[in-house]
Amino acid sequence: MRMMVVALIPLLLAYTCVSGTTYAAVVEDRHLNLVSTVIMIRGHLAQAVENKSNGNDELAVAHSGHPASELFMLIMDDVAGADADLAREIEGALESLPARVPSMDADELRDEVSRIDGLLHSAVSNDAILPEEKRSDVRFWATVMLNVLEHAYEEYSEGVEVEGEVANMIEWQDSIGFTTILVEDTFPAMLKNRLDAELSTAVEQSLDELLAEMRDKASAERIGSLIDSIGESIDALILKDEHTAPDIRRVKELLDLALKSYQAGKFEEEEEGEYSEALANYERAKELVVKAYREHFEPLKPHIEAVDPALMQGTETMFMGLMDLMDGAAPVEHVRAKIEQIDESIDMMVAVGVVPEFPAGIAAVALASITGIGVLLNRFRSR
Repeated sequence: MRMMVVALIPLLLAYTCVSGTTYAAVVEDRHLNLVSTVIMIRGHLAQAVENKSNGNDELAVAHSGHPASELFMLIMDDVAGADADLAREIEGALESLPARVPSMDADELRDEVSRIDGLLHSAVSNDAILPEEKRSDVRFWATVMLNVLEHAYEEYSEGVEVEGEVANMIEWQDSIGFTTILVEDTFPAMLKNRLDAELSTAVEQSLDELLAEMRDKASAERIGSLIDSIGESIDALILKDEHTAPDIRRVKELLDLALKSYQAGKFEEEEEGEYSEALANYERAKELVVKAYREHFEPLKPHIEAVDPALMQGTETMFMGLMDLMDGAAPVEHVRAKIEQIDESIDMMVAVGVVPEFPAGIAAVALASITGIGVLLNRFRSR
């Protein structure tokens, strides 16, 4: 499993290489997290149908259970906040599906998965859940694709540890399921005709090759290399004109995502016994905390201190306390309580006049310096 510490780049996506593999450093945008999760849910369900068609009920049940137990809970609040009835309908359909799979034939399961896909599409099509400006942004969808490929790589590297041999069938099939949705739906629907023709052809060919190599059980290094090539093809597109200034309000959003990742890690560890999956979620949670601190709190410290020194110092202490809790594998309730304390402090900062969007000059200074965050980064790197 690849470990990561977020690079000092305030972009939606940053690329870092570990053992020759390019990956999305961290999901920092809740819309990106939501759409990526929807794609992975659909990938699991597609594998449930494929296994049912092949007469393997055990694997079909396993794949049909993952969306409810591991994924939808991560985006439930986002959907429910805009359409509570739709959220309950999706949740109910996903939770009831595993028990129904053994008594269904392949066609019945396919029809039910198609119905659930339609519900998920309704969520992604809702402007209150995914704003139109995101849905129509080619860079957003390119970022979604690379983020899902990162997850596919993680699954694949656990599923195929030695070329030609499947070490974990479910993980291997997960990687194929995620990638299949990208190849058959996301890329053709959202990217193919919106990219430069030459770039579109190159990415399409690379995705087809990637899926074929996954099915042939190529080495994890080979799969990583193919994902690298896709990232290198479109990185200029994604990074173009993506500049953001510190925004104190983003702290709350990033910490909310951190809590969801931490909670998912606890579930994987305590309920599923999936320690590698749990560790990956813990790492993502900590990366999000680091990102919240250094990109949206640390650059604004001088301004906060000028308005309310005690508030600034208290909030910084809370960040340290939050990391102590995560380092110590504290219960979810303790982590949630600490995040709620930080959220309250952020609300106070806004109330007393901390400017949400700082001038570009201050943002430039923040990008050029990592002063004051060494302790934060070193603590995470030492894990």
